[in-house]
Amino acid sequence: MEKIIIENENGENKLELFISNEEIKPFLDKAYAEAQKNMKIPGFRPGHVPQNMIKNMYGKAIEADTNIDIVNDYFPRIAAEENIILLSNPNLLDIQKTDEGIKYIIGYQTIPDFQIKDYKDNLTVFEPVHIVQSEEIENKLDELAFNFAEKEPAEIVESLSYTVKFNIITHHHHEEEEEGHDHEDSGTDEIYLSHPQLDHEFRDIFLNRKVNEKFDFTPESDPTHSYEIEITGISRIIPPIIDDELAKKISQNKFDTLEELRNSIELELQDAWDEESRHEMEDQIREFLIQENWDIYIPEQLMQISNLDYLKSVKKHYNIPENETNLDATLLQYAGDMPKKIALWDLLRTKLYKLENVEVEDSDIDAFVEKQSQYFQGLSPEATADIIRKNADLLARLKEDKLFEILLGYATTEEISFDDYAVKKQIQARENESTANTDNDEIDIIEEDDTTESMEFPDDEMEINDNESSMTDDEEEIKE
Repeated sequence: MEKIIIENENGENKLELFISNEEIKPFLDKAYAEAQKNMKIPGFRPGHVPQNMIKNMYGKAIEADTNIDIVNDYFPRIAAEENIILLSNPNLLDIQKTDEGIKYIIGYQTIPDFQIKDYKDNLTVFEPVHIVQSEEIENKLDELAFNFAEKEPAEIVESLSYTVKFNIITHHHHEEEEEGHDHEDSGTDEIYLSHPQLDHEFRDIFLNRKVNEKFDFTPESDPTHSYEIEITGISRIIPPIIDDELAKKISQNKFDTLEELRNSIELELQDAWDEESRHEMEDQIREFLIQENWDIYIPEQLMQISNLDYLKSVKKHYNIPENETNLDATLLQYAGDMPKKIALWDLLRTKLYKLENVEVEDSDIDAFVEKQSQYFQGLSPEATADIIRKNADLLARLKEDKLFEILLGYATTEEISFDDYAVKKQIQARENESTANTDNDEIDIIEEDDTTESMEFPDDEMEINDNESSMTDDEEEIKE
C-alpha cells in the first residue's frame, strides 16, 4: 500500500491510495466466495456455481463493490494514523487501474489550515464580582423555611404573608382591530406573595382581594396583554421559628446549629455567583476570539452543520418540533451572524485544543466527580467516573472547561460589579443591534449561550461517497 496526501489550504484534500494486486486479491476472493454462496442459477446447486461463470456474468459489479470495500477498509485506518478530522464523509473520486494494482483517489473535507491571531498577550476580560450579603442569606433561609411553614385557610389577603391560588386568562390585543383580541387559558397557579423574585407590580394586585374575586390586570410594562384573574384559594402562612431545630430539619441533620446552616447557604450562594462570573468571562473570551478571527475561511459543510445546529437550538428554545421544517428558511433569515459564530468557534476550539494540548485526563474526571457528588448519590466515585467516560457530551464539556481554564490564565482581568457589567452588556447589545439593523436589517432571536453545543464530526463511522460517473450502476455507498 502506498499513499500520497495532497492538502489544500481550504481543507479540500485528496488521498491517492495505491493498492497492489496482491493486497486486492483477498478482498476479491472474499467477494466472489460470498457471491458463489448466495448465487442461484438453474442447473447448479446453491453454492456450486463456477466462479468463472459468476465472473463473466457479474464480475464488473462485484469488483466495483469490492473497490468500495477496499477504500472503506483502508481510509479509516489512514485517517486515524494521520489524525485526520473529517467535516463530512469522504468521496471516492476516481479509480485508475494499472498492471500492478489500482490507484484510488479519495476526496475529503477536513478543518482548513489557519493561524489564530495572538490571544496570549491581547486578551482582556471583565470579571464580574459579587460578595454575598446577609440579606441574600436570610432570603434563602426564609425560602427554605417556607417548606416547613403551616398553612391556614383565609378569606382575604391582608399582607404579603399569604399564598394565593388563581386562574388566569391571557388576552392578546391586536393593533389592527381596536376591539379584537385572542385569549389563552393559562390554567391554575399558586404564588407566595413574599417570594423575593416575585414581580412587585403583579404581587401587589392581590392585596386585600377575596376568595372567588375576579378582576383584570394590564401590566404597565406590556399594555398589549391583559389578564383576567380569578382567585380560587387563599392561605395565610404561619412561618416556623427559625432556630437550631429548624436548621436540623432543613439540612436533614447535616448541621446542628442555625449558624452552620447560614454558613453553608453563604458558601452555596457565593459559589453560584462565582460560577456565573466564570460563564460571563468565558463568553467574553469566546466572542473576542471569534471577532479577532472573523475572516477565517469556513467550509460549506461546516456551515451546513452549523445551520442545522442553530435551527435545533432555536426550536428547542421555542418548543418547536424538530421535524417542522416549514419555518427553517425564516429562522435562518433572522439568524444574523449566529450560525457563522457557531461554526467559527468550533474551528477555533478544535485548533486551540491542539495548540494547548488539551485532553481530558483521569484527574479531570475525578475532580468533576468530587464537585458534582451531590448529583450522583448512591453511586461510588469509580462508578460515577465510568459513567462520565462513556458520556461524549460530558467529556466535551470537561474538555472545553479545561481549555477556558488555560485561556483565562493568559487573560488580563479587570474586576467590575455585576450591576456595572450588566449595564456594559446592555450598551454593547444596543450597539450590536444598531449595527446589524444598519448593515443587514437582521436580528438575533436567541442569545448565544443557547447555541454553543459542540458539533460532532463523522470521524468514527465513515461512509465513502462514490461520485465517479464512469463507474457502474451497481456501485453504491457502503458503510464501514
